[in-house]
Amino acid sequence: MPQWRKIIGALIQNNLPLDNVDVRALIRMAAYQTGNLSGHEQVEAIWHSELQENGVLVNDLLELLGAFAERLKTTPRDHASFPLLAELAAFIAQYAQPDLRLAYRDVAIGWASDIATSLATSKAFQLR
Repeated sequence: MPQWRKIIGALIQNNLPLDNVDVRALIRMAAYQTGNLSGHEQVEAIWHSELQENGVLVNDLLELLGAFAERLKTTPRDHASFPLLAELAAFIAQYAQPDLRLAYRDVAIGWASDIATSLATSKAFQLR
C-alpha cells in the first residue's frame, strides 16, 4: 500500500519532474504493474486493491489530479507534465468518480483555443 501513498506525497510536495522520461516511466510502471494476483474465484490484482478498498487514498489522488488540472488551465508552460497527469486521471477513473479525463480534455481545448486566438491576432500570421 505505501507505493501509491509515496506517489501522492511526491506529487503534493511537487518533488517529481513530471516532464522527465524516467519519472514518467516509474509512475506508469506503478500504475500498470500487475503484481501478485488473488487466488479467489475472480482473479484480481492485489497491487491495485488499495485503490479499490481505500476511499481516502483514491479521493486524495482525485483531489490532487483535479488541482493539477485547474493549475494547468492557466499555466501552459507546464505542458510537459500534461500527458502523465492526464494518463493518471484516465487510470484512476476506473476506480472512482468524478471522471477527470474531461477536465484534462478541457485544459487541452483551452490551450488550443488560446493558440488559435493568438495566431488570429498575430500580424505575422495575417501577412501570409
